Amino acid sequence: MSYMAVSRRLASYLRAKTGASQEKEMVLAYATDIIIINSLNLSAILLIGFLLGILPATIAILATLFLFRHTAGGAHSDSPWRCAFITILSTTLMSLGAMFFPKYSQIGLDIIALLALLIGFTAIIKLAPVDNPAAPIVSPVRRKKLKIYSLLVFLLAAAITIILRDSVWEHAKVVQASLAFCLIWVSFMLTGPGHQLMNFIDRTFILRQGGEKNEGFG
Repeated sequence: MSYMAVSRRLASYLRAKTGASQEKEMVLAYATDIIIINSLNLSAILLIGFLLGILPATIAILATLFLFRHTAGGAHSDSPWRCAFITILSTTLMSLGAMFFPKYSQIGLDIIALLALLIGFTAIIKLAPVDNPAAPIVSPVRRKKLKIYSLLVFLLAAAITIILRDSVWEHAKVVQASLAFCLIWVSFMLTGPGHQLMNFIDRTFILRQGGEKNEGFG
C-alpha cells in the first residue's frame, strides 16, 4: 500500500527516535493515513452539509452511520480514500433527500420510516455483525456482543424515530427521514449486493502501475 508523504515522514521520524521495527513503522504510517483521511472526510461532509443548508440531516446520518459501523459492520472499500469518497457522496445524497422528502407527505414519511425499521431489524437479526475479511471476527463472544450492541443501536434509532413522529421540534421530520434513509443504507451494506457494489467500485477505480495496486482514489 502506498502512504501519504506526511505519514511516511512521521513514521520514519518516530522509528528513528524510538528504534522501532520497519513493520511498526508501516503500521504507524497506515494509522496516520487513516486519521488524516477520516479527519478530512468528516470536515468535508460537515462543510458540504453547512453550505447546502442540510447540516441537521448530515449530523443525524453521520451519528447513525458511526454507531452502526462500529457494531453491525458492513461492506466497505479496500481503499480508505474510496471509502471516504463513498461516505461523502452517500451522506450528502441521503441528507438532501431527508431535507426535501418530509415537505411532501407525512404519510409518505411514516411509510418510509416503517419500511426502514422493518428492513433494519431484519438485516441486523439475520446478518449482523458483518466483519471485514482483512480483520475477521474470530471470537464467538465478541460476535455475540456486537450483535447485542447492534440491536441496542437499532432500538435507539427506532425510539428516536417514534418520538420524533409527533415532536414539535423544527428539525424533527428531517431527522426522522435521515434515520430512515440511513437505516436502509446501513442494511444494504450488510447484504451480499452491498458487498458486490463495493467490490465493483474497487475494481472500477483501481489503477495499476507496474502490476501494483494504487490505493488512492482516481
